[in-house]
Amino acid sequence: MDGEYRLRRMIGRLSHVADVVVRVEPSARDEVTVSDDVFGWRRDVYGPDAYGYGEWDDQRAAEAIAGVRDAVARSGGDSYRVTVIKIFCTETDTQIGDVRFAAAQAVARALGIPPVIGPN
Repeated sequence: MDGEYRLRRMIGRLSHVADVVVRVEPSARDEVTVSDDVFGWRRDVYGPDAYGYGEWDDQRAAEAIAGVRDAVARSGGDSYRVTVIKIFCTETDTQIGDVRFAAAQAVARALGIPPVIGPN
């Protein structure tokens, strides 16, 4: 089951932008992985020499993992293997917590459980 959530919201004067795509599969135990090409969309936008942002990317990946775990914990006790396939975010429009929220929503959509309430 795949799930995607696109966060596009203005709260006050701050934009909140994140797009997370996940693949969810039943499993014997909970497991979360992040695809090696999770930021591969940059090559499509910026060309083959697009680079990563090091620690900033690592923090967004950690947020996605936390969001996945938030949603799986609400799923009713079943275990899942979740792979984060894509994280779209920008340095100017993505705030701390946006990727976590989008990841939780993407998993909720994939599992058909109620959405998480509110961003941040």
